[in-house]
Amino acid sequence: MAPGQWISFCGQVIDTLQAGSGMEGLEREAYVYQRINTMGHKPLYIDQHLQIAGEACRKLFPATALPSEDDLIRATGQILYRNCAHRGGNLMMLRIFPGGKWMLAHQKPMLYPGYALWHSQVTAVAVRDEHLWRGLPTSVSIAAETAAALHAATAGAGIALLHDHDGIVTGAGDNPVMAFRGPTVITTSVANGATDSLERRIMLWLCAMSGFEADENRLTVDQLPHVDEVLVFNAQGLLSVHGFGPARYFNTKALRLERSLPELSKFR
Repeated sequence: MAPGQWISFCGQVIDTLQAGSGMEGLEREAYVYQRINTMGHKPLYIDQHLQIAGEACRKLFPATALPSEDDLIRATGQILYRNCAHRGGNLMMLRIFPGGKWMLAHQKPMLYPGYALWHSQVTAVAVRDEHLWRGLPTSVSIAAETAAALHAATAGAGIALLHDHDGIVTGAGDNPVMAFRGPTVITTSVANGATDSLERRIMLWLCAMSGFEADENRLTVDQLPHVDEVLVFNAQGLLSVHGFGPARYFNTKALRLERSLPELSKFR
């Protein structure tokens, strides 16, 4: 949350420069979060974001009321206008605190509108992760994602794939990791530690639309050198992983999924 940025706190538009350290202190509290993509200053798939956040709040912060869809649509338009954001894609961060307080902030502009295939061709490294509330989108999982990213950078890799003590790959942060072998896409299920997220739902939908059969059980670190391709889906879209250890991957499945991206208007 940058100084001088306009945010929405429980529906009230606030200038963080005038609000002082009180707003910054909130970011250090426990919260459930959602990263929300926008188009034309309107949030995308807000109903699903609230459903996912609501499930997490029920598990962690019982009796916490959520903002309404109308609250978030209105707040998104207000703060993007105040922050002079372009009308293409923008990434918002929604934080919901125990007791029902919430904060919506403009995180960054998106390079491309909507979702796209990124040809960054990053290499990946496996990082063991056993953080509290694993599998839920929380302030703790953001801290774990940040620490893992630093570990990956130190190892000369571009992305960290988190795994538990059994070697089960749970995600790249809270984003889904999908491995392809022939016509099958392998990914860890929510029951086995993956985070239920909009990105996960979209990725599975894209795979089905593209003719892949999903094997939702366990994706392990040991499997990664022996698959055809590994993809991550984040708030910006598809990220193709170039390699893991000595293994190098093709980019054919990513291109096939990219052809289904225009069909996302049908995703519900």
